[in-house]
Amino acid sequence: MTHFEILSKLDPAIISHFLETGESEGIPPETQQWLQEISMAYQEYDKNRNISKAAESLKVRIVAKFKKKISLRTCQERIYSAIEYFHVDNVVSDKVWYIDFANKYEEDAEKAIQAEDFRAAYMFRKAAEECREKSSIAASLDTGFVPVFLLSPNISIINLGFEQKSLKEIARKDNEGYYLNLINSLPVDEPEKKRLRIDADLPDTPYEVIESD
Repeated sequence: MTHFEILSKLDPAIISHFLETGESEGIPPETQQWLQEISMAYQEYDKNRNISKAAESLKVRIVAKFKKKISLRTCQERIYSAIEYFHVDNVVSDKVWYIDFANKYEEDAEKAIQAEDFRAAYMFRKAAEECREKSSIAASLDTGFVPVFLLSPNISIINLGFEQKSLKEIARKDNEGYYLNLINSLPVDEPEKKRLRIDADLPDTPYEVIESD
């Protein structure tokens, strides 16, 4: 279970109390450490919106506070996590951008209502609703299946279920015009046959071997 998943099951008051006091019996120690690090990451990113520079500053702070060696890459990951968790900005997933936009539109709508500009309030509310719909779509895409391709020199086409063919047999059939006749006999129009002949690097018309003295 990821830190995000652990925190999603907790009462927000528990998390808030830990961020204020640094103490909690309801949060696992590793998640407590992670929360402290992304809190510091948020502070550094808020001061410097350059991810690389903020990560460098975060690395120095973590070493000074926790006496813990941490890579620059991990510091960058902490900043990405802070961005997503605290909804500061987003270079991680579109859903956070849309949530942030929706919240801002809601604030604008409240201001418009206070100014009795109800037309503008309606437009802001409409925009907020559209952003929340887009956020839901982005969230569903985040959980979608992503294929993973593994490449190995030890796997042959036979292992993948393909039948091995003799190159000599293929060359013999090609010389006899087998593939050309096969394409020409297909129930498709002539432009499509021509395209297939070009793809197969075959001549447009049958050829003959001319014998000479």
